[in-house]
Amino acid sequence: MRNDPMFYRKNFFPAIERYKEDTKDTAPLENMVKRGLGEYCNKFKIENPKEELMGEGDIIDLVRTIIADEMEDQDENK
Repeated sequence: MRNDPMFYRKNFFPAIERYKEDTKDTAPLENMVKRGLGEYCNKFKIENPKEELMGEGDIIDLVRTIIADEMEDQDENK
């Protein structure tokens, strides 16, 4: 998601900014991950059901990883 400039600019970055406004609400990040999964399945013609590729637990784990990475990047930029 970070390596796709269009997805990053239109989806990833705005979701991170919304999360930073309310760090208790991970919904923007979860929605961004689900949107990214759908876009990549379409782009690469992956026909498996999205739920089979990433369950809710996987999405939550990925969101936690994104949050940790972003907080680490933020600390490095201070």
